[in-house]
Amino acid sequence: MIRRGRVALVAAAIVVAAPAAARAASPLPATVANADDASVRAYRTLDRAFPALAAPAPTGSPAGAGDVVTAYVADNVARVEGPRGRRVVVSTRPLRTLAPDGTSAPVDLTLTPSRSGALRAPANAPFDLRIPTAPAAGFTLGPDAAHRVHVTPLATDPTVSAVDAGNQLLAAGTHPGVDTLLRPTATGLASFEQITAADAPETYRCQLDLTPEQTLAQTGGIVSVSQAGREILTIAAPVAVGADGTPVPLELSTSGRIVTMTVHHRAAGVVYPVLADPDGPPATTGPRRPASGPRAGTSTRSPTRRSTPPTS
Repeated sequence: MIRRGRVALVAAAIVVAAPAAARAASPLPATVANADDASVRAYRTLDRAFPALAAPAPTGSPAGAGDVVTAYVADNVARVEGPRGRRVVVSTRPLRTLAPDGTSAPVDLTLTPSRSGALRAPANAPFDLRIPTAPAAGFTLGPDAAHRVHVTPLATDPTVSAVDAGNQLLAAGTHPGVDTLLRPTATGLASFEQITAADAPETYRCQLDLTPEQTLAQTGGIVSVSQAGREILTIAAPVAVGADGTPVPLELSTSGRIVTMTVHHRAAGVVYPVLADPDGPPATTGPRRPASGPRAGTSTRSPTRRSTPPTS
């Protein structure tokens, strides 16, 4: 996962496969049901093996089913009323942030289309995230418009388009035997590769399109981007897991501006599909505001400023 503030990518380690016969298939989101057969197949595969990721991505609200937020006491503290009575929710992540008009507003990670429909961006996030519906175009993530990084996947099929799949984008066939899921999180963007067969690639590369002020570094399994001495993006140690919940060996490496994830899914005993996330558990050094997928970083000052959603 990539997070903001710093922004970072988040790992799939917490996703555990459900027993195959233990649950009924989830209803198809309308946008998936109306898409092509490949998108339906990709969603059904995800739902069967990793149902937690087939569920809609959270929007960042502290309210549960039937709850109402009655007040925001601070940027990470809210009062909630509902079926369970009154309670105070305290979060390690921001619950409100600055809206484009400069007022303080609740965090809303609902992916909103641009006027042309070619981009998606959270309605009101404490970071700057832009996701084109064409997976080959990559995405942009950072703490704000002045401190962001464009990430371009390499060797991704340029003819593939993603479909909305419950506040996340699912693209079928980004590589042979591979589907890609992009899911907004409280800290940035979670990016998953769903590897469905042994003939799928084991190596996945992306290019970080850095400005002259930005530098890339790798320490152990963590990749980070800094700008003017400030860490703005992190990609943590990656994780991969088979459909039976067994970890699959994987490494993350860098060469220049290229980040490479190698998933050894052809090893003996691997059960498909395999879910790989190019960003594992986020690093915890220093106070930060979260973002998802690759994480882009901003300061912990509240509320955090963000850029206006894309209009193109």
